[in-house]
Order: sequence, then structure tokens, then C-alpha cells
Amino acid sequence: DGQTFEIDSPVGGSAVTRVTMCGIETRYRGHRDAGDPAGPFTQMATALVRRFAEGKAVRLELVPRYPDGDFGVLRAYVELPDGTMLNEQLLVEGLARADDRWVHLHQERFDLLQKQAAMDKLGVWSLRP
Repeated sequence: DGQTFEIDSPVGGSAVTRVTMCGIETRYRGHRDAGDPAGPFTQMATALVRRFAEGKAVRLELVPRYPDGDFGVLRAYVELPDGTMLNEQLLVEGLARADDRWVHLHQERFDLLQKQAAMDKLGVWSLRP
């Protein structure tokens, strides 16, 4: 869905570790088995994450008690090698919304980035209401 990805750093008995970027919400990918279509801009969000992070060393700022539960998934802010926060980049491009369901460290900044993308009618904000 562009918000969750796997890293080659095993935790527990798993070969890879799933990471979900916190503070943002991307469009739902759907389930092919159930015939659900991918949400608008899901493929673009996934492509952006691949373009910026695939094959690169990223720094994770872990959020250990994020309210979604763990299910073996790390919740994190993701910093790219150039210092850019991947969570923010998805907001800047309009491919994610700021998740304001819970207070988090970067909430004010994420809200501002979302407002700018909405004013510029980028990504999900380009859709008619």
C-alpha cells in the first residue's frame, strides 16, 4: 500500500521485517483474492517508496507503542540516506494523508505538508470530492 515495506533485517524467526511508516495513511491496496481494486494512487505510493528506499540503508526511528498493535510489524519514521524522511515525502507528493488518529512526534509538520499538497491539488488531493 506504499506505507508498509520489508527490510532485510530479521527480527525473531522471520527472514525479513515488516515496517509501517507511522503518522501517515496511504490508500488501501485491496485484496486481489476478494476482487477489491487498488485504491487510487496506491501504485504511485509504492513506486515512490521503491524509488527512494529500495536497496538503500535507511534509518528507522521506532515508535514502540503505536496504537495499531504490533503483529510483528515495526512502526517507524523512515530516514533516507540523504536525511529526507520518507513519511514526509509521501505527504509532499500527495500520496498519503496525515494520520491524525493519534498524537505523534511529527503531527504538526505532517499536517502542514498535507495542507500544502491539498492546496496544490497533488495526488489524492487531485480527485474531485
